[in-house]
Amino acid sequence: MQLPSSYTFSCLDFISSIVMDTLPEDSYRRQVLEFVTGYYQGSAGDSEFLPSVICQTLLPNGIDRAVPITAAWQLVRLAAKIYDDVEDGEIKEDIPNTLNFATGCLFAAQLALTHLTKFEVNQEKALLVMKRFAQFCLCACAGQHADLSANKNPLILDPDGWLKIASLKSGELFAWAAWSGSVVASNDEEIQLKFLELGRHMGIMVQIADDFNGLWGKDDEDDLTQGKSSLPICYARLVAQGQERELLERCLIESTQGNLTSAKASREIIVRLGGQSFLISAAWLERRKAVNILRELPILFEKKEGILSIFGMVQIRLT
Repeated sequence: MQLPSSYTFSCLDFISSIVMDTLPEDSYRRQVLEFVTGYYQGSAGDSEFLPSVICQTLLPNGIDRAVPITAAWQLVRLAAKIYDDVEDGEIKEDIPNTLNFATGCLFAAQLALTHLTKFEVNQEKALLVMKRFAQFCLCACAGQHADLSANKNPLILDPDGWLKIASLKSGELFAWAAWSGSVVASNDEEIQLKFLELGRHMGIMVQIADDFNGLWGKDDEDDLTQGKSSLPICYARLVAQGQERELLERCLIESTQGNLTSAKASREIIVRLGGQSFLISAAWLERRKAVNILRELPILFEKKEGILSIFGMVQIRLT
């Protein structure tokens, strides 16, 4: 099942309306609208409509109920992307205003959820969705804190530790997105909890794909030059022994100093140690767990295709 082509514009129009109803006509309002519109035109993919896809799967004729949730989900994803881009050095100009805009997106996301009762969602569910949104965002902040702390002392982080951080940093937000889509469409708490777990697995898989591309998908600054404790590096440190471990550590240090030859050597060592294969296997395991959850749901297979297609798009990033 695919979302109606007009649904994208419904979500964009909704975000634009709450921004224009709240902010006066000034440069900040124009900046917010330009950023959001640009995001829809260039960055918004299938996973950005996850709550709507879940809602449509469970309640095909009630997809409009998910508009405020999907808007909030997209705004928090946009804010997270901006924060990450600033952290990674991809945004170098006008950083104070950029961070202020990202913070504005978080407040706009909260504001979007206050409109749930206007979309045939009862007040009890609306309040629960808003409460869980704040809780899960706070968990994501805890995950980000753990990630930043690990980058300061990368030698202590192993793959298991990385997965715990990913579950908080990305898994919790995806869990909320999938769960909230099911809440507005179904009263079955067991189904809601299954979608919560499914979303968590999807979030971890997305984080694995990000780390894969952070090492093998960029032409300029990557996780090596930035000294990040990404999953392939954690794995390589775990399995490397003796002289190979010493060579890996030396190349990783020199990579952070801008030595491109050492960065290339680091990648070769990580591949030789099975780093790429490990990431692909880890992502496949998360996908298999999610698919097993889908199989347990009392939903016709053809109605599950929209959810499976999101996993398929994430998997493509691991090639």
